[in-house]
Amino acid sequence: MYHSLSPGPFVGEWIVFIMTVDTQKIVKSIELAAAGAVSADSLMVETVALLQRERPHYNWVGIYLLEKDVLILGPFVGKPTPHTRIPLHQGICGAAASTGRTVIVGDVNADPRYLACSLETRSEIVVPITRHGQVLGEIDIDSDIPAAFTEDDRSLLEKVAEILAQRLHIEKTGTKPILVAAGILKDGDRVLICQRHHSDAYGMQWEFPGGKVETNEDLKESLRRELAEELSIDATVGDEVFRLRHRYPDRYVEVVFFSVPSYLGTITNRVFEAIEWTPLARLPLYEFLEADRKLVNRMARGEIV
Repeated sequence: MYHSLSPGPFVGEWIVFIMTVDTQKIVKSIELAAAGAVSADSLMVETVALLQRERPHYNWVGIYLLEKDVLILGPFVGKPTPHTRIPLHQGICGAAASTGRTVIVGDVNADPRYLACSLETRSEIVVPITRHGQVLGEIDIDSDIPAAFTEDDRSLLEKVAEILAQRLHIEKTGTKPILVAAGILKDGDRVLICQRHHSDAYGMQWEFPGGKVETNEDLKESLRRELAEELSIDATVGDEVFRLRHRYPDRYVEVVFFSVPSYLGTITNRVFEAIEWTPLARLPLYEFLEADRKLVNRMARGEIV
């Protein structure tokens, strides 16, 4: 975290002490946000807030999206800016988008490209968001500290840009995920898990019961139907507890997990290779479907119950 900022022994000099949150921890947090985000917009909102919260020398954090030859301001945190639309070849933002390369400016007042926004701003970093060589937008960050941005900041923000690029590309190309509803059935500190049949795609891997939502089908009704077909129970479907999107080599899915607080009937395995009631702490020991693993780890840590 940012600890102190004080005038140095000479006029115009600053002594800056910055201790940053581990880059990988921030990246993992944004990856989790991407897995659970319902849209690119919600992911961008969460990303700018998280970056400013975890890196206090990020005084203004925003994301611009490229539309034809103009950068359009999207979600941001910090003071309002008059620069909501920036032509592609104008300013530091335009330079980064035009070249597709990160731009770091240690002293904005010495750079003729700088589009003045805040009198307090001293340095800036702009990181393009690219996918398959195409610039989709950029992350723009201002700091009130001179020369605030290091190679660590570059590394962090370029990794974040990769995460954003994947989601933006999916929505830009119109690829829609297959919607799946899954249920979390608990018995004390145990949860019901199911092993996919050996003849199924991704056979012998573990998952939570549920299945594909049919066209125009209500999510909860879909899960009730699936639990009846798979386990022979009449389930009461509770609240949504987690949502994620994941791309497999052969499919793109959005999985919505619901609690199942009660059910009628006796659980009977009708379609799986095996079913087990297992303690939450032991969940990571099973080979789960790749899409489920982030949820599994969070459940095991007690973050989602």
